[in-house]
Amino acid sequence: MKPYYEDAAVQIFHGDCREILPRLDPVDVVFTSPPYNKGWRGDHRNGWEGIVNTSSKAARFRNGYGPDTTDALPWPEYESFISAAIGQAWQLIRPAGALYLNHKPRVWMGRFWSPIGLLPPDVPLRQIITWVRGGAIDVSECGYATFYEWLMFCPKPEFHVDMAASARGDVWTIPQDRSNTGHPAPFPVDLPKRAMAASPQADVWLDPFMGTGSTLRAAKDLGHRAIGIETEEHWCEVAANRMAQAAMALR
Repeated sequence: MKPYYEDAAVQIFHGDCREILPRLDPVDVVFTSPPYNKGWRGDHRNGWEGIVNTSSKAARFRNGYGPDTTDALPWPEYESFISAAIGQAWQLIRPAGALYLNHKPRVWMGRFWSPIGLLPPDVPLRQIITWVRGGAIDVSECGYATFYEWLMFCPKPEFHVDMAASARGDVWTIPQDRSNTGHPAPFPVDLPKRAMAASPQADVWLDPFMGTGSTLRAAKDLGHRAIGIETEEHWCEVAANRMAQAAMALR
C-alpha cells in the first residue's frame, strides 16, 4: 500500500478509511473528527427530511468536502458509516492507547441528537471533554446556538493520563482554526496538541478522517509519528504541503 505522502514522521493515505484501516499496523492513539453530515437537513414542523437546497446556509456541505464525498447521507446510513470506521480504528489501538472522537450534539427534527451513538458497543466512553471553540454554531429559531463541541474520550484498559494534564480539567477553551486552507470545517492544531500533552508516551497517532492534517501537524511538531487517511485528494495535497513545512512554533 503506497502512501500519498511520506516522510520520517508522517504517512498520508488517499482513499476510503474503511478500506485502508485493516491494512495498517497498530497505533497508540486515534484522534479524529469525522464529517458531521451537515448537508442532510430536516424540518420537524413540516415533517421534511432530506438534502438541502441551494439556498440553505448549509448548502456548502451538500457535496461533502470535494467531488469524491458527500456530507448528506440519510441518518441511519451516516451513523452506520461512522460507527464502522470507528470500530475499525479501535481495533488498531494498542492496550495502553485511546480514542478521541470529536463531534457535536445537535438538534435534529426537534429533538436532541447525541454523537455518543456513533460509538460501537465495544468502544467504552469514559469521559466527554468539552471543547469551547467560541463563535455561534447553528444559529436557529429552534433553539440556542452552541459554542462548544465534544471530544469523546475512550481509553483502553492500560491507558494513563499525565497528572499535570489531568489537572487542567475537561473543559478546553481553544479558538477555532483561522488558517486559510479552504476547508469548511478544520479544527485547530492546538486541539490534538492538548491530547498529546496528556499522553507523552504515545508515539504513533492516527487520524482516519484527516482533512487538512491538523492531527498530523500536531504530532510532527511534538516529535511523534502520525498516519492520516483522507478520501479527497485535494485535502491530501493540502496536508502534504503542511507536513513539508518546518515544525511550527509550540504553544
